[in-house]
Amino acid sequence: MMYRENIYEIDDKKFKIRVLGSDDGRALMLKIIKLLGPAMVPFINQQDDGKSSKNLLDQDFGKTVGPAIEKLCMSLNENDYKKMVEALASKTQMQINEGEWVQLNKVRDMAFAGNYDLEMKWLLAALKENYGSFLGGFSGIVNYANSLNNG
Repeated sequence: MMYRENIYEIDDKKFKIRVLGSDDGRALMLKIIKLLGPAMVPFINQQDDGKSSKNLLDQDFGKTVGPAIEKLCMSLNENDYKKMVEALASKTQMQINEGEWVQLNKVRDMAFAGNYDLEMKWLLAALKENYGSFLGGFSGIVNYANSLNNG
């Protein structure tokens, strides 16, 4: 049995992203939950006035998204970010020449130097590959929780 992996082409660069093993994936998932959980509270606590949508993207940004981003930024620190990137990069290869792949951790500093947009796009692809079903379900949990508040 092999770990699932997919190739992503991001800004003309190819990344072969393999999922983390169960233990490493679960450990990182718990860190993500601890990071995202407090930031999601404003969404969960948002009361429905009968006129607004329960879709997270349609919520009043001033009441929900602003506080969520503030909590997320306050809880994010360099050490947690570095550990997350290192864990995901350890399971990613980057194509440097046609048919030649190298472990991303070996070239990450050089590959992303001055190109933080590429780093963020790769990070989102790696999170999607590892936690897409979990993070996709998270919005469903929030919407369900919102429906309970309006009950």
